[in-house]
This record gives sequence, C-alpha cells and structure tokens, in this order.
Amino acid sequence: MRVGFIGLGLMGYNMACRLSEVGFKLIVYNRTRSKVTKFVDECGGEAVNSPMEVGETSDVVHIMVADNEAVGSVLLKPKGLLSSGKKFRIVVQSTITPQFSLVMKSSVEASGRSYAEAPVLGSVSESREGKLLTYVAGDKEDAELPSIKALSKKIYYVGEVPKASAIKLAINNVFLTSLAGLTESVALALGWGVSKENILSYLRDTWLKTLVERYEGRGFNGEFPTRFPMRLAAKDLSYVSSALSKVRLPAALASSAADLFSQAANSGFSNNDYSNILLFFKELVASRKV
Repeated sequence: MRVGFIGLGLMGYNMACRLSEVGFKLIVYNRTRSKVTKFVDECGGEAVNSPMEVGETSDVVHIMVADNEAVGSVLLKPKGLLSSGKKFRIVVQSTITPQFSLVMKSSVEASGRSYAEAPVLGSVSESREGKLLTYVAGDKEDAELPSIKALSKKIYYVGEVPKASAIKLAINNVFLTSLAGLTESVALALGWGVSKENILSYLRDTWLKTLVERYEGRGFNGEFPTRFPMRLAAKDLSYVSSALSKVRLPAALASSAADLFSQAANSGFSNNDYSNILLFFKELVASRKV
C-alpha cells in the first residue's frame, strides 16, 4: 500500500514518520521543501514536488495541514491533488470547520474519488508512537484503513462527514476555553497582588485540581517544547465560533477565548505552546499597574 502524506508540521512530521517506521511506502510533500529533505533523511520515503505528484503514485493520501485555506490549496489549486489523473482515497486529518469539510467532500467526490475525515487528538509523542485518538467520518470502511490504524490507539467511527470535524472542534473548545478561564482567573489574582504560587495553591484545592496540575508547570515556562502552537489554538477557537454561527447558535465563549489566544499569538507567542497563554498574561500583568 502506497501512502501519500501532505503536511510536515509538528504533528504531520511525526505521523508520517510513524507510518514510514512501521513499513508503509511513503510519498511526502510539504510546501517548505527543507522539511521534506529533513524528513527523507530521518525517516525515509519519496519526496515529490507537488500534491498532484503525491496523488499520481498513492493509494491513499493523508492531509495534515494547518487550516481550511491550506486544505483547499492542497486539493484544488493548480498541481493540487485533484489535478492528478489517478483515483485514490483522500483522508483529511487537519482540524477544519464542518461547513468547509462538506465543500471539500463535494469537490472530491465530483472528481470520482472518496473523501474521509480523520482528525486526531493527541500531540507530538502520541503521533510518533501511534497512540492518537482518531475520529473517522465517511464510509465505515475508512475506519479500517491500515494507515489510520497504524497512527491510532483508538479509532471512533462517528458516521457521515462532517461529524468528525464537529467532534474535534467540540473537544478542542472544551480544553481551550477551560484554559482560558484558568488564565483569566490567575491574571485577576496576580493583578491584585496575589502571588502566582498562592493562587495556584488555592485553585489546586478545589475541583480544578487536575486542570491546574496539567498547566501550572508548562504554562509559565517559555522554554516548554511546543506541542500545539498558540496560533493554531486561536484558529481552532475561531473555527468553533464559525461552526456554531453557521447553525445559528451563540458562540460567546469560543469567540472570547479566540480573542485571548489571538492576543498572545500576535504578541510574540505565535509559535509558543498554547499553554503559554498563562505566561503571556503573567507578563501582561507585570507590565501594568492597577
């Protein structure tokens, strides 16, 4: 089975390397050529120069890029996947909006190919170890694809497209808005002269214990290795807001949290781990006076 993989960011790089390590014949493409060169040197595989070339030699193509725009570019632009003359299965693992996923499904199926969503939950280490949680929408047999199984600790078949995209955004919304709430609470206390150690201790003694323990070490550490960039956290929250608005539901919490993460991303924290939202607000407090 020849597997195409498009997108060698933090997650994609490790997912693709996992597939290569367990024996798949891999064809890889990334917009930044240096990442492809590094990948082939480290993990093997065949490098090509466009998404179209990935499609020409693959049985199934995984897409793991940043956002709606990047997925659309991979599929639809000149030398995109749908420019290929070969038929293959397309698996979108990126976090995108449900409404955009439906548009992409329509374009892919109009070309005579099959389309599935398979967004994942987990980070860099889980990607490399094949321990991701994967939510699959599309045909039921898509959940049985060997390449998806190789990446996953557990696979959930959730039904038709775009249910997997909706589920992934719903999950991300819970943990990102929870972190945003923790951040504002810590900032409030710091702003009124309570020490970081004290407020974290007080919060740890409540039902928030697990949330505080998850983030207190990494959140204030600017050197913590990036597992999920701040800019993508902001993007995901904006997508939650967009998806809710599309079905005429309020999105006050998600849109407000998106603003918080966007502030951090636009203030030099764009490529920091999303947990550094705590560090951003700590520095913001230190720069102001009540």
